[in-house]
Amino acid sequence: MPAIFDYGDRSPLNMIAELEVPEYGKEILTKLLSEYGDQWHKELDEFYNNDVPKWEIDPEFIDSHTGLAKEDLSTEDQLKINRLLKSSSRPFIEYEDFLDNIINWLERDEIDDEVDEDQVKKWNIESLLKDWRDQRIEYWMRIKGLSEPKARNQTYLDIEKLDLGGKECTCHICGVFFYDNLPYLFHHNGVKELYCSVNCETKASFECIVCGEEYVVGLPHSSLFDKLRILRLQSICSLECLPVYKTEKNLDSKYISSARRRALKYGVTFDETITRKLVFEKDNGLCYLCKLETHLENSKDSYQPKLSTVDHIIPISKGGPHTWENVRNCCLKCNITKHDRIY
Repeated sequence: MPAIFDYGDRSPLNMIAELEVPEYGKEILTKLLSEYGDQWHKELDEFYNNDVPKWEIDPEFIDSHTGLAKEDLSTEDQLKINRLLKSSSRPFIEYEDFLDNIINWLERDEIDDEVDEDQVKKWNIESLLKDWRDQRIEYWMRIKGLSEPKARNQTYLDIEKLDLGGKECTCHICGVFFYDNLPYLFHHNGVKELYCSVNCETKASFECIVCGEEYVVGLPHSSLFDKLRILRLQSICSLECLPVYKTEKNLDSKYISSARRRALKYGVTFDETITRKLVFEKDNGLCYLCKLETHLENSKDSYQPKLSTVDHIIPISKGGPHTWENVRNCCLKCNITKHDRIY
């Protein structure tokens, strides 16, 4: 039986177990601790408080998560370490400080009858993960030297690789499974839920719904959330196509010319009578994939997931003709998700 050192029940797992918080909070903290440990909290704390003496844990002998010795020690050695523990500042104090910062959000208080308990749970989880996220971004920046955009992206990857209750998604580019554990930040809102990271977003390819040009999103231009990059993720290739996107009549005219150009490029049959409006009417305004209602009008320049678009059952790029038998009404979100696949 390995030795158990006397931390005064202050090992990270014990601290989590003793928190007066709902069980779901403890489960999330335990998963994060098991995956990433507490060492990074210690390194971040030392960066900001490098002049404060700390008790060092020798990782060769002690598992910092559980307080168990990694090998059998003599009673004399165990007592010696226990005495050092009691006479020093508390070990794992950095992790204890982290828990203290979030405890106010997760304390088990009486819930007002008018407040939905599920909503309270959502608020609590959001607050917990936000605090963990903020510290983790600081760690990647201060300790690992990443730029803020890269630190933020890496932190989201850290959070989203674990099942913490968020929606399970599959990256459209690399195929990895991830969990949208921070939905309130809209980090994976709309078409962004198709990609696990900024890196995969930059590799995404689209056909512009305005001019029909095929393009790859590419790297961010001026910042992580630049306008052009977001537009390109929404199947609009350029700022020049944006005004046309907002005008139904011009969009139909542009669509016909772009469809003709693509049909010629791939050598397939082209029917010039096909328009967005007629395809919309043919399918009674319903998306043939998700069966939800779509709309032709589009007065906004933001992402409109239920905007009516024309989809080719067999993509033109794979030999599908531009004929009435091969076109269906499809919402923008489903069209982007389907891309050039054949369902």
